[in-house]
Amino acid sequence: MRADLDRETHRRHPGLAQLALPLLVKPPNFKLDQLDPGDYLEGTAGRSGADWQTVWEYAQSFDGYRYFGADHDAPQRLFDFNLSVREAFHANRELPALPADLIRACLFMEHRRLADATPITATGAQREIHRSSVSYLQALLDAIGSAAREP
Repeated sequence: MRADLDRETHRRHPGLAQLALPLLVKPPNFKLDQLDPGDYLEGTAGRSGADWQTVWEYAQSFDGYRYFGADHDAPQRLFDFNLSVREAFHANRELPALPADLIRACLFMEHRRLADATPITATGAQREIHRSSVSYLQALLDAIGSAAREP
């Protein structure tokens, strides 16, 4: 069934690369809602900055842009795909059934999206990661971890 889903995904999205990457390396085993949301920016020295850094390093270990074709339009295709998955997650409180490679691509894009956010608000306060982003990131990590445990 999973192989059929993978083939169908690639048939509907022919720009996706067929990569031989270590897709199912187990993700960091953190409960993100227990990490300080103000420490999510890379290089933050807060109490959970190192844990967030581990999550971001894992996210960047898979090149989502390359997976989505590595051409000029790949970042926008991945951004749009991740947005649709994130919206579906928030509407249903669960991720759509997707192959692990697409979930890894979403994790990569979510890191890029959050890393590009302005770290300082208009009032000068450091921005914190929104709770809805934390729940989405946790769902992505959990789904990757589940896929890594499947035979």
